[in-house]
Amino acid sequence: MKSNIIPLFTVMLCAIFMFPFCDDTLKIENNPNITSVFMVGDALKGWTDYDKSPLAHPMLRTGDTTFEFMGNLTTGFLKFSCDEIPDWDGRWYLPPDGDTRIDTGAAIKMSFSTGGDGGEDGHKWVISDNALYHITIDKTHGTIKCLRKGDYAPQGTSDVFSHMWLIFCDIERPYAEAMTKSGENWTITRNLSGSRYIKFYGETLERTDWDIPYSLKWFCSLSDGETVLDDGVNTGTRNFKYGADNTFSWFLLAGDYVITLNPGLGKVTFTRN
Repeated sequence: MKSNIIPLFTVMLCAIFMFPFCDDTLKIENNPNITSVFMVGDALKGWTDYDKSPLAHPMLRTGDTTFEFMGNLTTGFLKFSCDEIPDWDGRWYLPPDGDTRIDTGAAIKMSFSTGGDGGEDGHKWVISDNALYHITIDKTHGTIKCLRKGDYAPQGTSDVFSHMWLIFCDIERPYAEAMTKSGENWTITRNLSGSRYIKFYGETLERTDWDIPYSLKWFCSLSDGETVLDDGVNTGTRNFKYGADNTFSWFLLAGDYVITLNPGLGKVTFTRN
């Protein structure tokens, strides 16, 4: 019996010590078990949901190891959560070396973090322009590729609104003025004695607490401080960004304005008299 047990024990012992060196796919950093990927950032919807969790948008799983997104993105930042339920302290695909521009069309190596997203000062992916993009994450090769597919497409909403508010947001607490519904449009005529920053809000009650920015019904500019009129013209139509992030606003010079918002078409028109 002993002569059979000792060789068997020796083989098992060797296998225990040798197997980790022969198969490094067991390391989660090299072959993480990822079945979902979510996009988080102000280039899409924003960072934080009402419960302080990541404000996440799912990517489409298109293969055993690939995830894709096709849609509008604005100038700003992104991070990619790799958990079934996104968690700031969970697993993330991040740039390995500081903030990194992603919309180059090239496959870029990713860093896989098992200890969170790095916080506000952590590494972020950069979107450099407002446009329509196709993003592919390849888990096997550890790469991300972002291709520009066209101009930012007007992105309306089928949400129904009983109220719409013009928000003056360059003050400590926002000042809201009610807009009037006319068919599919919401309109307001307003004299501005000075230049102002504005956005729109589509909930029943006017927003009175600027410290609670979360809502699903903000209408904002694609870039912060975006002007509403081109040089030498008195009418301008702009795309809006609709959703939870209310960071961006339009910049209006002093003057008399007629403002028309069409939620379904994804457009807002400014006319200065």
